[in-house]
Amino acid sequence: MQNVNKINKQKSVVSIEKDNRNHILAPPEFQTEEEKEALKHSALICIAKYMSDYDFIVYKKIGKVIKPNTQFKEIRTYFNNSAANHALAALLFSNYYHKVHQTKTQLAWHVGISRNSMSDKIDHCVKKDYVTKDKTKYSASPFFVSAYLDYAKRSAGKMAELANKIASHMNVYNQLENDN
Repeated sequence: MQNVNKINKQKSVVSIEKDNRNHILAPPEFQTEEEKEALKHSALICIAKYMSDYDFIVYKKIGKVIKPNTQFKEIRTYFNNSAANHALAALLFSNYYHKVHQTKTQLAWHVGISRNSMSDKIDHCVKKDYVTKDKTKYSASPFFVSAYLDYAKRSAGKMAELANKIASHMNVYNQLENDN
């Protein structure tokens, strides 16, 4: 490994993704500002590319009927039915994780749809036991949480390589960005 403090200049330590693992590397010994900016730009391009890959994976699920005959087929099909439903599912799980209960108006604001549209969605979800109601606030039901955890488990293996690549390039970009 190169001496990172040569010539009294603090050098960056960056990581790259190789063989589906992060590797920490010392930077080139004499790195010009232009080379550093080019490396930052390249890392940012890669981050955007992998984010677009992820967004496309999510997009391809929207509107599809779930084929595996599991106990979660109906709930997964409902939440993959539209972008708003998919966003609602993500918000409900995030709220569950943070122990937050929200009104229909708050949920509508976060998802970016009208309160009336959210009201219809939430009423449907309460009837299906996807959402629980406590006075005027709503949260994910235990059934919804189980279904979302099943979704996460199914996605974990498929998303690991992509997540490693994004993390590697983000590490490079952030380290270079912070070296000013």
